[in-house]
Amino acid sequence: MGCNDHKQPDADNTWILFQDRWVERAALSDETIEWLTWYNGLSEEEQLSISYLPADLLEECGLTQTEDSEADTCSD
Repeated sequence: MGCNDHKQPDADNTWILFQDRWVERAALSDETIEWLTWYNGLSEEEQLSISYLPADLLEECGLTQTEDSEADTCSD
């Protein structure tokens, strides 16, 4: 599962393109696949203006690098 920079599309349509990466469809929700189909139909300029990316797509491509940490608390 995951994102693959070098994967070529295959006959059984198990991968979908996101920018320059191929993402396995099975790892994404139906809504994200629908969003990607729409996104891939946009011009490059239009794609650059999009600020929203689905969470499962971000996670699958490793684009979210968040870390849990304890909150700072102040006491007077």
